[in-house]
Amino acid sequence: QYSLGTLYYKGQGVVQDHSIAANWFQQSAVQGNVSSLYRLGLCYQHGHGVPEDFAKAADNFRAAADEGHLDSKFLLARLYFDGKGVLQDHTQAAELFRAVADNGHPGAQYMIGRCYEDGKGIEQDFQQAAGWYRLSADQNDQNGQFRLGYCTEFGNGVMQSHPVAAGWYRKAADQGHAEAQARLGHCLDLGLGVTQDYGEAAKYFRLSGEQGVAEAQARLAQYFDQGL
Repeated sequence: QYSLGTLYYKGQGVVQDHSIAANWFQQSAVQGNVSSLYRLGLCYQHGHGVPEDFAKAADNFRAAADEGHLDSKFLLARLYFDGKGVLQDHTQAAELFRAVADNGHPGAQYMIGRCYEDGKGIEQDFQQAAGWYRLSADQNDQNGQFRLGYCTEFGNGVMQSHPVAAGWYRKAADQGHAEAQARLGHCLDLGLGVTQDYGEAAKYFRLSGEQGVAEAQARLAQYFDQGL
């Protein structure tokens, strides 16, 4: 049942149909299949084949998390962090993020870093934040790379270094991270840690601006006005 649901969900060998997929996941989930509980949670979270329902998503993620499913535990933590489908509880979110992060999950490593950086659900600690961002960044997580770059640019929890910050920004920017593209453009614009290069700066401002980052859009408009 889970395998059939997956085929319909992805459209592999059959016409893609999220409704049929969700039905198969439901049948399998009631029998306690952990992977189906996770997939059904995703269906409810994104409204794929069923009406969007964060509360039902949380129920399914929780059931799978209780069986040790790490991705479900991570997504349940995100729901607690954002207050979707459950009462917002940053402390509960941080506990879940930490449990998953300790198992090497890069997304959870990034999120527990955010909890430490912002002091949400846990005592603020920039060194802890930077440490978790580093673990996430080393697994090529673009969010972790961006935040580690930001911490390094401003010396939050790590030694300040513009060259190192620009390097992390570039790694995230080249994966399409909009804010990293804007910060890398800023570094190139001013020559912070890199050789000043207006052409490269404009490239990254444009990429970031196309994703809606107002800072990048404004600086690119100034480039046009100044003929750069």
